[in-house]
Amino acid sequence: MSMKLALADIPAADKQPWVVAFGDDPHSWNVDEGEGSGLPGEAVLRHALQTFCDCWSDFDAETAARIFNLPIGLIQTIEPLRFFGSTSEHVTIDDLGSLIQALSATRTEWGTITVADVARLINQPVARVIEAVGLHSWMFLVGAHDRPDRLLIEHEGE
Repeated sequence: MSMKLALADIPAADKQPWVVAFGDDPHSWNVDEGEGSGLPGEAVLRHALQTFCDCWSDFDAETAARIFNLPIGLIQTIEPLRFFGSTSEHVTIDDLGSLIQALSATRTEWGTITVADVARLINQPVARVIEAVGLHSWMFLVGAHDRPDRLLIEHEGE
């Protein structure tokens, strides 16, 4: 199932980049009111990028920047993009949930990305995206499950 992602096939993000620098805690979303920096840590995004690489066989920093709606310079500081893509069968449901969380947080306003959008962007079947969201602690689905193009991914507690 792993394929090459064409930059031209990636729709533009729905909002201005939210993450322009890394937050205080590298393993946190850092969004605690009053205490957090309001920016995700480097490790959170590195993990999402690694999982994304495992879903696609080939992409570059420009593609990753467009997918995650991040400045290309920030992508390049995470680590050299020399990930070895595996097949999507090796991506765990937990990893997929973390990827969907990061992707929806950086690309769109909360609760405006659909299951179909995410499935297309991360090269995964709709059923797998639904399963990953359903098992994630902070995400849930809103809408009819038979309409993935209208089934929204919502977040709570982030």
